[in-house]
Amino acid sequence: MTGKTRTLSSPNAHHAIAADECQQRPSLVLQSSRDKTNNETNEKTQSKAIKFFLFICLSTAFRSFEAGIISSTIPSIHTTLHLNYAQQGTIAASPDYGIAPGAVLAILSFRYLPARTILTAVMFGTCITAVFCSLRPSFLSLVTARAFGGLLWSHAATYYPVWIDRCGESGSRTIWLACTNVSLLSGILAGYVVGGAVTNLTVSVTWTELYFAEGVLMGVCGVVLWFCFEGDLMRIDDNDCEERDSERGVSLWQTLYLLMSSTVFDLAVAITGCLSGGVIFALYFITQVCVERGIDETVARLFVTAVFVTAPAPGMLSVRSS
Repeated sequence: MTGKTRTLSSPNAHHAIAADECQQRPSLVLQSSRDKTNNETNEKTQSKAIKFFLFICLSTAFRSFEAGIISSTIPSIHTTLHLNYAQQGTIAASPDYGIAPGAVLAILSFRYLPARTILTAVMFGTCITAVFCSLRPSFLSLVTARAFGGLLWSHAATYYPVWIDRCGESGSRTIWLACTNVSLLSGILAGYVVGGAVTNLTVSVTWTELYFAEGVLMGVCGVVLWFCFEGDLMRIDDNDCEERDSERGVSLWQTLYLLMSSTVFDLAVAITGCLSGGVIFALYFITQVCVERGIDETVARLFVTAVFVTAPAPGMLSVRSS
């Protein structure tokens, strides 16, 4: 009797298993389709993020290109605008006049306006001021253009690291942040080399023409940013932070105070300022000394460029070996 029961129950068990498999197959196919769709979406999002990161590096290099131009062409600017030594120093330091208040203004701007709108305005605003200065060169217009450019660019300089930290690839964020600093130095050195090279050509290119080219580069960045990148890609979701602030009763000004009193924030601003400002002032004063000592400017620029390019190599190798 037991054998018969086993014999009779065996087909029923097979039918039950087959029925369960038939029910599971559509769900497995649907789950596989969903996974495939999610993977494709993630790949597209990752590809867009990489493209925007490349834009960050390119726009940073284009903007810092202006600093290299000024550093290398300061003797020509001195002759053209009839500047004294104090005025030359004012021109060299003028971007810092806008960067300091611009960092605070950036915090307010990104709280109420979309990042895409702000960054596009930054690119086109920098373009307009550079073009105006190149067409109306004077001590006042150059200082105003550099200070206003610093004020505008502080928005991008504030936004870029935050976007990389929030939206960059999880395993590459540190490298991406390092690449933005490399782009900053590369742009300065490129402007320094190009400015020195073209002014020594048979058909000399004036510093105003180079400054006009800087404006065109920033205008191109504005066009690319507006037409090639979506606002969703650049949006940083801070809803959780805003909800926590509202629950705690923290106002905007209290948030600013907490940020400005943050040691990490202060160190980050100080290091970035010393990095860019130190390089610019070093290039500026080296050029001044070369002119006064009668040293060939082309040789001096090549030597200085070689030093600035190769100097970080030992530190990078030591970190990599450790």
